[in-house]
Amino acid sequence: MEKVELIPTNETSEYYQEHVAGRHGKGSTSIGSKLLDNVPDDYILNVLSETDKAYQKAIDEKGKPGRMVFAVQADRPIGTNAILPQENLDSNSVFSTTRDIGKSGEAKVLVALISESEMPKTNIAHVIMGHYGPTGKAGIYTMVCGDEGVPMPRPVDENTPPEAVKFNEECQKYWDSHVFLITPKELKANIAELQAAGVPTTIQEAALRAFEAKGEKSPIEKPYQAYVSPSAVRLQVNRYNNLAATKGGRE
Repeated sequence: MEKVELIPTNETSEYYQEHVAGRHGKGSTSIGSKLLDNVPDDYILNVLSETDKAYQKAIDEKGKPGRMVFAVQADRPIGTNAILPQENLDSNSVFSTTRDIGKSGEAKVLVALISESEMPKTNIAHVIMGHYGPTGKAGIYTMVCGDEGVPMPRPVDENTPPEAVKFNEECQKYWDSHVFLITPKELKANIAELQAAGVPTTIQEAALRAFEAKGEKSPIEKPYQAYVSPSAVRLQVNRYNNLAATKGGRE
């Protein structure tokens, strides 16, 4: 049986640095969920080590297991719950910006400003693993706090397989109805990136001024709790400050 080779997830791995520490790590100003400052780094690395073990088991059993999702549900908050359905927010607070300008993952996203103190939190993290194209290697794609979500839509053409077109349409539908909660600090970083790329930021700057003028009022009208994806493989992690994963469904 032909098998993919697992690239271990550790502090020096490229995907960890870019997609975990870089985007979702403490202090990151990227748009998206973040780990909380009080969560031990060793705990997260332990979660990723357990994910590697589970994915390696899948490789041993199937050879090429493809994309898999793993979930940890801790006994206390570990990250920000930064993606909410648009219906849960004040519609007047939602606006559009571009994430990852000039990069391969560049995407138009819906966002709404919220103060750092009012950013909702979650005890759920999803780790997504899969193959690295036709390289014969596999490993972590990303780790997100809160809902698993879906990939950003990608351009399609006449050569795109029908199933890929359908999946892309489903992804577009999801992101048309979901919003990233973003702090003023994150929006300012986004504005700086856009301006450096020569992109106008009139809408983003106006949204920031309006948010400050309203006393940084929260855009959330109906609270939303993240849930473990039904397709996720649950992991139990029982180390580091008793941040233990739990069993069960929704929080």
